Amino acid sequence: MHEKYLWICEVLLTISASGDKAPPLIIFKGKNMWEQWSAPEGTGRSGTSYAAISNGWMKTEVFENYF
Repeated sequence: MHEKYLWICEVLLTISASGDKAPPLIIFKGKNMWEQWSAPEGTGRSGTSYAAISNGWMKTEVFENYF
């Protein structure tokens, strides 16, 4: 990969006090989600959510939609 391209993502992992785990939320920096950014159907963790945000940081509406 060329040095000028840097892939940054943020991952939200949610685990309750009893140890129950929710599927992760993976946030990429960008205006739109690219299909290549998500796991192919039938692979990866079931229920994983993906989002693209222009600055790459969590936004309230994405967090609320995750729950």
